[in-house]
Amino acid sequence: MDKLTSDIPLSIIEETDIPEIPLYMDQVTSFLDERLLGSMSSEDDTVLSKTMINNYVKSGVIEKPIKKKYSKSQLMKMIMVFHLKGVLPLASIKALFGWLENSPEYGDIKSVYCLFVSLQKKMIQEWKEQEIAWETATMEDMLTMMIRADLYKKIARRNVDSRQKK
Repeated sequence: MDKLTSDIPLSIIEETDIPEIPLYMDQVTSFLDERLLGSMSSEDDTVLSKTMINNYVKSGVIEKPIKKKYSKSQLMKMIMVFHLKGVLPLASIKALFGWLENSPEYGDIKSVYCLFVSLQKKMIQEWKEQEIAWETATMEDMLTMMIRADLYKKIARRNVDSRQKK
């Protein structure tokens, strides 16, 4: 991993890296903590706690575990929720999952997850091509990133919410 890539706070978990066998809650949180630690914005952040996961299940964002075990598809959703929860409220994430899973273009969570990972890689490549290292970013660079992030967040939410109303 080169210096620039190691500065990018984004941990990518390939579909093939997710266990095929169902996992108990402690195994899920250990797996997510280990694999998503590099995506944390600060040391005080939590990847996904047991309480958070239980809330996602109660709200219908993640399906209920079968015999207290979570499947590979549920882990895929948890990983995407981890990355999306700073951009969209849970109701919008739930609507997004429903829309994507019922789309003839994608159809299942594995296809959606593979697209998600592919787009993460694309964004990292675009970042690397900009060649802006964190430690040398100017105030203009940082403000541009923040404004772009805010704008993209608002556009994404508006698009998800408008699809939910249809």
